[in-house]
Amino acid sequence: MTWNEVMKKIFMMLSRGFVARNMLQTEVKKTILEQEDVQLILFVPSNIPDHFHKEANHPRITTIECEDVQYGPLRRRFARSMQKMVYSKTAQYLLHYGGRPSKKNMSWPFFIVAHGFFKLLSSMKFFIPVWRWLEIATWPDKIYDEHFKEHKPDLVIATSLKTKRDAAILKSAKRFNVKPIGITRSWDNLDRMLLQVVPDKLVVQNEAMKEIAIKDHAIDEKTIFVAGFPQFDLYDNSETFDDYETFLEKRNFTPDRKVIFFGSEGAWAPYGYMIAQELIDMANKDEFVHPVQVIVRPHFSDINFDKKNVYDVVEGRPLTYYDNYFRVSKMFTDKWDPSWEEMTNLANQLKHSDMLITYASTLSLEAAILDTPIINIDYQARQEPKGGPFMGTFYQSSHYSRMANSGAIKFAHSRNELKALVNRYLENPEYEKTERKKFANWLAPYTGEAGKRLGDFIIQQLS
Repeated sequence: MTWNEVMKKIFMMLSRGFVARNMLQTEVKKTILEQEDVQLILFVPSNIPDHFHKEANHPRITTIECEDVQYGPLRRRFARSMQKMVYSKTAQYLLHYGGRPSKKNMSWPFFIVAHGFFKLLSSMKFFIPVWRWLEIATWPDKIYDEHFKEHKPDLVIATSLKTKRDAAILKSAKRFNVKPIGITRSWDNLDRMLLQVVPDKLVVQNEAMKEIAIKDHAIDEKTIFVAGFPQFDLYDNSETFDDYETFLEKRNFTPDRKVIFFGSEGAWAPYGYMIAQELIDMANKDEFVHPVQVIVRPHFSDINFDKKNVYDVVEGRPLTYYDNYFRVSKMFTDKWDPSWEEMTNLANQLKHSDMLITYASTLSLEAAILDTPIINIDYQARQEPKGGPFMGTFYQSSHYSRMANSGAIKFAHSRNELKALVNRYLENPEYEKTERKKFANWLAPYTGEAGKRLGDFIIQQLS
């Protein structure tokens, strides 16, 4: 018997840079590889960049480039209908606005008809097993079967359950009688579409998601494990953070001015850069009760390989640090492959800034973990086209409404109100402190130990 044959083998599908970060840049990978009899086999898209080869360079890590599953017209229609079996406020928003505000909206007559149909369909929960059976029986997706025959894995991990790749590898796992684990990619995944394939064990980030999995996805409570967010563990580690003087020096900031952090929502808020410009103008005119300087961070969806980023207009402005510290990668669909340096850069900005200004963003949850005051933009900038796409309509989506209604965030409904809220937090950053802590503990449990917690759970499933 060879060394390779005595190894316990784990297949892990990494279809997005987002989940590659969650699994490989955290304690999850370290905890798994501490077991000397475990081999980790990563499935990734083709065209692997050099930096990924270096980060996955380990004697017990194997990387396999794999193709995506292709859906025909009939299957795409079936998939859209199946997804709407979970028809929450988030799903309604996505139906109306085409997934992102920057896409073309569905006209009101068509939306009303579609809304009525999907509302009725989603009420028929007894159809969920039928939909899932049809999905597997009609489209078995055997694209990865050859790898199961060759490597004979002991465990399969799908890290982004709503992607075609992850659904396909779960089907193969069931076909080859290999235990499958499914991990929800983020806190907004379960309330926007029905899971096509149910894994033996479902990993979610918090109790709110567990409730959604039981209620809307008809998943057995006993099969659900709450892990927390591994990518947020660094926020609980003092070694993550520079001292304040070093933080300022790296951004050419001065200690006599407070720091405002503006975080974009990219394609979901395409005119956010105009709000950033307004903040910079106010900072340069000293309109606030205390002098300020501004960090402007684009969203990874702003990344475009072929044309200028709209946020480039703020680069070089006085009192401004333009944070375009993104590691881009054409390998992943989201064009993003965050490095550890990028993660700590963001952590320092959230920690040391006097407040965060953003839209309906996960940054708000991260700021709450670090007790940084949060302002969400709920108005359109002066130059913004009236009647155009507006991210503010997303605040009452199923997942973000939990944060919007928590009391941890203040909403700016105009330029003057934004100025007033900034001044409010400049004068007293303790406002909403209790609400931020309560909310962070609820939606981001186990921060500081989530990566090891998830890694240990994965190893337990090998037993």
